Amino acid sequence: MNKRLLGACAAMACAIGFTGAANAATETFNFSGDTSYGVFSATATLDVVGGVAVSGTGTITGTDLGTQTLDLITASTPGAEVASDGTFGYRSNGGDDFFGFDDIAPSDFLFALGPNAPAVGANVIFGVYDVGGGVYQSGVFGYSSNNTRFYEYNTPTTVTVSAAPEPSTWLLMVAGVGAIGLMLRRAKTTLGLRLKTALAA
Repeated sequence: MNKRLLGACAAMACAIGFTGAANAATETFNFSGDTSYGVFSATATLDVVGGVAVSGTGTITGTDLGTQTLDLITASTPGAEVASDGTFGYRSNGGDDFFGFDDIAPSDFLFALGPNAPAVGANVIFGVYDVGGGVYQSGVFGYSSNNTRFYEYNTPTTVTVSAAPEPSTWLLMVAGVGAIGLMLRRAKTTLGLRLKTALAA
């Protein structure tokens, strides 16, 4: 294969791979904050398509919450209350509606606390939202298993995110690195042959 063509293919594979990594389909979010009920921390792994979280699960741990599972609520979750602007909300087991979410990563996420799957009026509801400039707040509504009543919002919340490339992205990146390695090996072999020819002369 022509060296220039091989180099172009390697560069293209790497570029595609790194672009794919930036738009990864699986992202892990960590949330933490300090409410009037105590400190909480949560981790959620979400499937993101076109910048929108479409599904995901995780866990949350906090005072009076204990450790519970998280299930992402989206506009297509049965019982979601969708507004005319496309944002949505959900009703907690305390009868409160928590609304204004859009699931655009990493902006606004709404979760139902387990152990049961989301059902209208059946879960404690936990939401995290961007109030501008990358500043996040959260809220929690409903009754815990020990009958603690949660009704809190606008809690300052720290959010971190890490992206994991899709398998196809990894394949492209590996192919690109492999092509670069092959190109370098061929260049080294060619240089060695030229050096032997020069010495023989």
